[in-house]
Amino acid sequence: MSENRWSQLRNLPMERLSNTCARIAERHEISADLKNPDPTALEHLRELLSATPADIVPNLAGRLRRQELDLLADLVAIETISGIARKAVSLAAAAPSKRLARRCWHLLVTRGGSSQLTPLLKALTRDERFLSAVVPEIESRSRFDSWLSDDGLSVGLLGDLEGSQQRKVAAWLQDLPPLSEPIVEDSALFRELMTKLLTTGSRALLASQGTSTLERWLDASPTRVRHEFSIHYVVTFRADRAWSEDLADRVVREIGHPQANAKSTSWRSIEARSAGAGIDFANWIALRELKEFFGSIDDPHGRFKFWERGFGTQIVRVARVAEGEAAMLHIPPLLVIEFANKGYAAYVYAEQDWGHFESLRSKNPRVYQERKRLVRHPGNATPYRILHPEGWQSDASRTVTSLLRQRR
Repeated sequence: MSENRWSQLRNLPMERLSNTCARIAERHEISADLKNPDPTALEHLRELLSATPADIVPNLAGRLRRQELDLLADLVAIETISGIARKAVSLAAAAPSKRLARRCWHLLVTRGGSSQLTPLLKALTRDERFLSAVVPEIESRSRFDSWLSDDGLSVGLLGDLEGSQQRKVAAWLQDLPPLSEPIVEDSALFRELMTKLLTTGSRALLASQGTSTLERWLDASPTRVRHEFSIHYVVTFRADRAWSEDLADRVVREIGHPQANAKSTSWRSIEARSAGAGIDFANWIALRELKEFFGSIDDPHGRFKFWERGFGTQIVRVARVAEGEAAMLHIPPLLVIEFANKGYAAYVYAEQDWGHFESLRSKNPRVYQERKRLVRHPGNATPYRILHPEGWQSDASRTVTSLLRQRR
């Protein structure tokens, strides 16, 4: 920028800014409670900040009326150009007021935190006089100050919740200090906090809320948040495999089964954050479904114990077919189909046949008994089925183990 142009800008405020300030005063009379400020007045204030060099913005504090200055929070809340928002924060810091502090906090609670509203409130409440307008109790002001994180208000609030003795959000809300605008469950700030909790909260904090509460919040959340929760949930609860059945089912609905969708963005993200988490999660779901299948039928041969004890850690998918009369067990690289009828043998196929049998959608379990697709016995090369005579488990265990080793 030329020296001449810079000089013009430096001199501009003395003449043009006075005219702009007068124009704002002429066209806008602000109400005492700052509700629904005139868009025209906000636009004039925006034009003024846009035309003023950043280093002399604080000088405007002596040229604008208090009513105009108290519009700064509303301007920051809607401003999309970060440079103008920063100028507004700079001007507000030079001309704080209790009303502006209260308005800023009101907007944060009711509309949610824009990127600059939290820095604005932080600048306004450095002085105890203006902090008291938002937090009347002296002993609560240091706690409030800790909420004003550089990473955003919801991050600061989540930190407070994580460190609170009140682990349940409902109790934590009741335990908050008196505020000029309380945080309530239907407020925008509360929704932002819930999003942050669902997508970044600790295992202990998430578990403390209970499955039904988490599901209620998820039902009210957009798709993006539900997907981010699914990723966070699988990884966070992996260490002790303490996934909830209902939430695990929701994860599968939201981002698909880890075996069928291993290459999706969500499951790749999970793998990047915690290698092997997808397989662990798939195995946990499979064992649950395996138990449900055998628990619903007569199992005198001990087939459930055979699969659980001998190959439980290797099963990655179980799906019922034939209206629950059969179950497909995916034990890479094998597919085993067990039947509810205790007289039926288990049929052993290659895992590549999963898609074929899944697509049959027949009510008749015999449709899933295709001898031509059976894998060959590693010893005598005959089509292999698992029969259940007395003491069948030992021979079946050796054969299945051999097939797994041979085909990997």
